[in-house]
Amino acid sequence: MLAHDGKSLKGSYDTASETKMAQVLRAFAVGTKIILGHVAIMVKSNEIPAMQALVRELGLAGVLCTADAMHCQIKTIEAVKASGGEALLQVKANQPSLEAAFEALPVRHEPEDCHAKIGKIRRNRQEKRVVEVFRAGRLLDLPDWQTHAVEAVRVTRTVQHQDVATGWKWRCTHEIAWYASSGKGNSAADYAAATRGHSSICIRATSVVLPFPGRNSEASPSFTSNQSLPSASTMLGLCVMRIVLVPGAGIVPSSL
Repeated sequence: MLAHDGKSLKGSYDTASETKMAQVLRAFAVGTKIILGHVAIMVKSNEIPAMQALVRELGLAGVLCTADAMHCQIKTIEAVKASGGEALLQVKANQPSLEAAFEALPVRHEPEDCHAKIGKIRRNRQEKRVVEVFRAGRLLDLPDWQTHAVEAVRVTRTVQHQDVATGWKWRCTHEIAWYASSGKGNSAADYAAATRGHSSICIRATSVVLPFPGRNSEASPSFTSNQSLPSASTMLGLCVMRIVLVPGAGIVPSSL
């Protein structure tokens, strides 16, 4: 599984030269906890074309690619499928028609599979996650999405909180998130692991020192696994790495 996420580089903003904060989109291998590639986001652009370009450059077949709702785009799914992988993308209000179509599925259809897990009580909170898989595709009244959103995944997250503000009484919060999957046949347990695994890209942040040009340039260079990372054997020995911006510096791996 490959999780994609964009981050701003700490310390890259320079008020003296009016340099804007640099941003990088990275592809994080959840299983091995290493970064396979990263690309600098162009000044007058955003993460969407950056992910599409990075997916094409890496060209990893048989990989499930995950990303935030911003990347729920047909062109992004096409780029992932062209490289031989499948996409699992969160669906929010930026795709209102698709979100509405997903929300209508449970009214008419039963889930194909279901997986529930209740976590242990930690720090006065307990979480229950229920993952349900619905068949989508032709059931959607959206021709453009029928071949790209083959399955709809609903993740229901219920959290019991206990804090002093409520007199140590339990307080419940309820959240529902939808995901579009371009593949089919995955179990609810697989999707549960994928949605939880995507959050690890934020927790185990990680990369190398990047040479970065001034942000007043129109385009920024891209960095792929061949030119930005040390050998695989070296990377496997690093549990945590970090992104540090040093203007004019070479590409130097840095571990904590």
